[in-house]
Amino acid sequence: MKIEIDETADQKIIRLEGEFFLDNLKFVEETWDRLKLIGPRVVAIDFSGVTSIDSSALGLLVKIFNNSINLKIELIFIDLSEYALKLFKAARLMNFFKIMEKKQYQRKYMS
Repeated sequence: MKIEIDETADQKIIRLEGEFFLDNLKFVEETWDRLKLIGPRVVAIDFSGVTSIDSSALGLLVKIFNNSINLKIELIFIDLSEYALKLFKAARLMNFFKIMEKKQYQRKYMS
């Protein structure tokens, strides 16, 4: 898995690329742990490069989501694939997670 971070003063975008599986959860969690210490107002996780995701990764996303609520960080998931959307729906995460397309995110948070 490849992870890149785009940063502005009060926003961070975590770009994920590749398979989001148990084997690479540590790297994603370490990235989150570093970013949350900075105290951004908004963190977006860009899924446009994610080819597949497993249940362990979904569990980590729930953990990050809960952590973001406690830290008052707005967490947004952008550009989920159809596959990821189906998993999010099956796990009923759509009811909790804020999900948007990249263009929506850019209009709302970057203009």
